[in-house]
Amino acid sequence: MSFAEFTQITNQNAVPANTVINMTPVAPFPVGPSITFVGGNIILAPGFYDAGFHNTSDPQTDTQDSGMKLRLNGVDIEGSVITFQDSGDLPGTVAFPVAGRVVFQVTLPDSTLTLTSLGASQNVVNASLTVIQIG
Repeated sequence: MSFAEFTQITNQNAVPANTVINMTPVAPFPVGPSITFVGGNIILAPGFYDAGFHNTSDPQTDTQDSGMKLRLNGVDIEGSVITFQDSGDLPGTVAFPVAGRVVFQVTLPDSTLTLTSLGASQNVVNASLTVIQIG
């Protein structure tokens, strides 16, 4: 998916179920674009989703402003709301390993879930997520 396609998705009111969003931007990924999911329960498919916007070869250079953040109704979602296996990112970023069940459970009927880029290092890893259920 190109950056333009990624931006186009962010302008939609909702992302349909079974939508696969692949993010393969050229580094450095700019700050700003976001994807907003509008609905009740939102469950993401198991699999690999890692913002990848950090220096995996040198954890000391990793920063909390790297990667992706999830916000519910404009508020950062804490780990207690998201069930996932952390692959080593700092708090505030979202990272899933290849194996494991990945579930986002958003219970408010009028909730919006937003995935926002906070910028990237030069080590961009391809990322994708699949919305398997909304509502």
